Order: sequence, then structure tokens, then C-alpha cells
Amino acid sequence: MDTKISLAVLFQEFMSTYFGWDISFAKNLRGLITKPHFVISEYLGGVRKRYMPPIVFVSFGVALSSIVMNIYSDEYLNLTSSFGETQLEIIQDSYDEGVIDEKQYQVQLDSIGTSKEIQKITLKYFNIISFLLLPIYALFTLLIFCRKYNYGEHLVINSYLLLLDICKAFELCTR
Repeated sequence: MDTKISLAVLFQEFMSTYFGWDISFAKNLRGLITKPHFVISEYLGGVRKRYMPPIVFVSFGVALSSIVMNIYSDEYLNLTSSFGETQLEIIQDSYDEGVIDEKQYQVQLDSIGTSKEIQKITLKYFNIISFLLLPIYALFTLLIFCRKYNYGEHLVINSYLLLLDICKAFELCTR
């Protein structure tokens, strides 16, 4: 059966040929957003052809989010620095009014500086941090919800949930 060539078909062939994946990323994402339990249950139940493998799915999502985070990292840091300035004013007022002493004042200032550095590192290495935390998330969910699934299945579930969390974070940031 001949299929008419459309832009969608050309795009799918291009992505499949050069990146090794098909349009299933968008389908997976849509399914996870609308019916997450259904997608995860089907995948764990053995329906694999319909869905992109979870690690590939998360890899693509984390790569996309890393690109976006690098583009908007300055805006994010500026936004959080304004929050840090507000904290500085509160700490300064508390110190001036004698609510906190010199030692507490220094500890608070140091914690604000440390927080800024952690944010910069997190933005820079988000993709690596995400993959390193994934097995830890799976271990925690295995220990907490150990009744039904094994560790590998918890990795699959957490892979899908990680990407949903990333999508939710983007949604909150764009408001």
C-alpha cells in the first residue's frame, strides 16, 4: 500500500534515519500527560512497540530541557537573585534590630552564597544530575512501594515520572 508523502512522513523518516527514533516521543509525552497510569501499566504489561523505551525517552527529554535551561539560565538566575536580595534585606533588618547576632548573620549570608552556587552547578549539569538521581529515586520507590514491582520496573516508572516532572517545571516557569 502506497502512502502519500506529507511533511509529517518526511519529518518522521528524517528523525528515524538521523536520530534513531520516530514520532513516538510526542505520542509518549501526550499519553503520559493525559493517562500516565495507562501508559506505565501497558509498558510494564509488555506492550513495548507502541512506546519509546523509557531511558531513550528520558534521555531525549533531559537533553531538550538542558538546552532550554542553558538558553534561559541567566533569566532564571536573575529571578532567583531578586529573591536572594529580598532575603538579604530581611537578614540585614533582623541583624540591625538585634534579632540575630553576628554569627547567625554570617551563617545566613554564607547560606545565600552557597545556594547561588548550587543553582549554577545544577543548571550546568542538569542532565548528568538527572541520570544519577534516577536509580536513587527507583531505590526509594522500591523500598516504599515494594509490593508489586521489581527494581527494573521502578526504573521504568521513575523514568516516565522524571520527564513528567520536567514538563511540569517548564509549565510553571512559563506562567
